[in-house]
Order: sequence, then structure tokens, then C-alpha cells
Amino acid sequence: MNESVIQELNLKKYRQAGIGFFILNLIYFGLAVAFLPPMGLGGSIYIGLAVCILFLGWMSWLIAGGRRKLTLICAVIFALRFFVSVRQMMVGEAFLVVPYLLPCLILTFYMLGRAVWDWP
Repeated sequence: MNESVIQELNLKKYRQAGIGFFILNLIYFGLAVAFLPPMGLGGSIYIGLAVCILFLGWMSWLIAGGRRKLTLICAVIFALRFFVSVRQMMVGEAFLVVPYLLPCLILTFYMLGRAVWDWP
């Protein structure tokens, strides 16, 4: 294959990883907020959620741009989050929402790992 074709295929994987990162993290935050008990923060919770969504959008844009080191760091973080969550479930210290959040973690790790390590 031509080198430019290979680079285009890799960039396509990074774009898919960026989109997947954004969508799956939105689902993750939606589930987490839905299952958390009310905290009585009033309107400030909406400001925090807006900042989180903007940060996720910015990170997704960087990942979609083909930033390999950032994608690698995010993939490692999501793998560690998965193992810590499974450990907490086994010990019995996990929140009630953790079993519902694990698929988001696994899929996000796969999307990021697919771009970084050239998985199928």
C-alpha cells in the first residue's frame, strides 16, 4: 500500500476513536449523574457538567486529529479504570452504577486502543 493510504487509514481510526470517546463518555456521565444521589448543588452542577462536556469535546477533537501520545495515555487510563472498577466490584465497595458503566469503559478502551495499537 501507498504510505499516504496507510496514513489516511490511521487517521480514520483516530477520527473514529475521537467520536467514540466523546459519545461513550457522554453516556458514561449521563449514567453516573442519573444514579448518583442528589447533592443539593443547585445550578452549579449544570456549570460543572457544561465544563466537562466542553473538556470532552476538546479532548475528542485532539484525539480525532491523530495525537498518538494523548490517545495512548487515555487508553492506559481507561484500562486502569476498568481494572480498578472490576476490583471494587469483587470486593464489594463499588457504587451501584459501576456494572452499567463497565461497557462504556471497555468500548472506549477498545476505540482508543484500536487507533494507538492498530487493532482490527
